[in-house]
Amino acid sequence: MSSVKQQIEDRLTAALSPQSLVITDDSALHAGHSEQARAGESHFTVEIVSSAFEGQARVQRHRLVNQALGDLLKAQVHALAIKRKRPEKPSDQSFESSASGSFLSRMRVIWFRRRSRISNCTPWKRKI
Repeated sequence: MSSVKQQIEDRLTAALSPQSLVITDDSALHAGHSEQARAGESHFTVEIVSSAFEGQARVQRHRLVNQALGDLLKAQVHALAIKRKRPEKPSDQSFESSASGSFLSRMRVIWFRRRSRISNCTPWKRKI
C-alpha cells in the first residue's frame, strides 16, 4: 500500500489537476498529540494551485479539496492545513490559508486574557 502522502497527492492530482502541489508531512511536530501522530503520517499541510478554484469562493475551494480526499480524511488523516491559490494571480505569491490559523490565534488571546484575570485575583479566604 502506498503512503498517505502519496495517496493525498494522487487524489488531488486526479480531482483538481493542479499546476503546483506541495504536500508536507507535519506529523513529527505533533508527536504525543494523538495515537495517530505517534504512528506518523497523520498531520499534513497541502499547498495547491489549481484552475479548478477559479470563480469559487474560499469555502467552496476548501470543500473541493476535502471532497477529493474523501474517506482518507476520516480514516487516516488527523489534521490537514490547506493553502490554496488560483493561478489567475501569478503576482501574488502568498497562499490563502484556512481560517483555522486566525481562529487559533484568537483562542490563544482569549485564553491568556482569562489566565491573567485569574492570576490577578486574590484567593478566597475562609474565616475561621
